[in-house]
Amino acid sequence: MSTIFKYIEVYLKREENGDKNGSKKGGAKMVVIIDTREHCDVEKFLDMLHVPYEKKALPYGDYDIEGILTVERKTVNDLYMSIVYDNRFAEQLPQFAKEVERPVIAVIGHPDELSKHNIQYNPNVLYGAVASLIVRHGVEVWWLDDDWQFANLLALVHDKIQQGKVCSRKNYRRDPLGMRMYFLSGIRGITPPIAYQILMWFKSIRNFVNAPSEELQKVPGIGPIKAIQIREFLDKPIEIEEVKE
Repeated sequence: MSTIFKYIEVYLKREENGDKNGSKKGGAKMVVIIDTREHCDVEKFLDMLHVPYEKKALPYGDYDIEGILTVERKTVNDLYMSIVYDNRFAEQLPQFAKEVERPVIAVIGHPDELSKHNIQYNPNVLYGAVASLIVRHGVEVWWLDDDWQFANLLALVHDKIQQGKVCSRKNYRRDPLGMRMYFLSGIRGITPPIAYQILMWFKSIRNFVNAPSEELQKVPGIGPIKAIQIREFLDKPIEIEEVKE
């Protein structure tokens, strides 16, 4: 795997701009939340890159940026073992994908490293599981050489989110289904694949809006936490101060 980040340029650019807190001067301080159970060199590297972070218990994932993007970090060895030798992959990762706004799996290391652990490596098993994450669950997958590379990417993503450069709804077909998917994807936590599943399940936006949280959980891609968040969003009266010119 070739190196895809220019580490020194990124570091020097931060130094040159005097960016010591990972955000624009005068702007609100945005931090990366790191789960308290996560122990690796990423924290040290984020310090080197002047990215602010806090240690907190996260219900899902290992790293979170403002609830906008949540990353589950796994070494390639741990990922493969969880797929082949126990049921963690089938149970945990799809649930992770249901409950966060934008789920990411960061895979650290190259599959060739599995042979060093005397593991009989079947690429079809590994890549088949990854393909399922991408296609069925809408999970982004980052393949990275090491934690230094991961920290650099996390730092750059943090900067883009801090600057408000976040991709939201994409262009949809201007047919009845596409327009309804566009409408639903304006609700936080509803991605295009989930919007499609909602329409397939409820048949109309009216049925979806009137459904209790228990019924929402029957939609593929919506777990208990996300169902409650959607229900609260639909039910909460808007406050006058929330309306801006």
